[in-house]
Amino acid sequence: MRALLLALTLLATPAAAQDLSIGRLFGGGFSSVRLCTATLVGPATLLTAAHCVTLPDGRARSPMGLGFVAGWDGKRHEAAASVEEIVLHPDAVQEGAVDVAHDLAILRLNRALAPAPVAVGSAAPQGPFTMVGYPREAPDRQTTREECSGEARRGRWYLGCAVSKGMSGGPVFFGTGTGRRIVGVISAIAGGDAVVAPVDPWVIREAARPYTP
Repeated sequence: MRALLLALTLLATPAAAQDLSIGRLFGGGFSSVRLCTATLVGPATLLTAAHCVTLPDGRARSPMGLGFVAGWDGKRHEAAASVEEIVLHPDAVQEGAVDVAHDLAILRLNRALAPAPVAVGSAAPQGPFTMVGYPREAPDRQTTREECSGEARRGRWYLGCAVSKGMSGGPVFFGTGTGRRIVGVISAIAGGDAVVAPVDPWVIREAARPYTP
């Protein structure tokens, strides 16, 4: 894994038309499509969905072999690093299963990456939002859903934009320019629409932790 990441770092070139703060989580090489989306929210900190990094019994999986590629487009990428630590939201797992309302996880990387991290914050569930992820049917290209509106039910958001597997863990953005921030994470699909775990104070605190090499 370390040799693979070193080779990728040496070959890295700018990934045009991609949001370089967003990338793919991988655990079985770049041919795998059974992976999630994650976003840099700190120099060496990722935000993703808890169910992407948990075992069937709800425990966090080992970070061994888990990596992140920023701005991946199938041929090029902006940066890559290994995951060193997985921190699940304290309410992510209820009775052995992931609770969609708190389907949130922070991942710590083994080194800081160059792409600028994205701010995290809050917003009303009505939106409009923009969602980004790597769908399983097109795992090497970021897919964007724009002008998504929604409503809150049972602590989770239901947004009227279609998503597919692989986009799990992807960011839900609100605002533009300097006000652009991640306010939720894609968690599930309900009737073709996205179900989102909203960012809460725990995520904001974890994302703000300073990076110490």
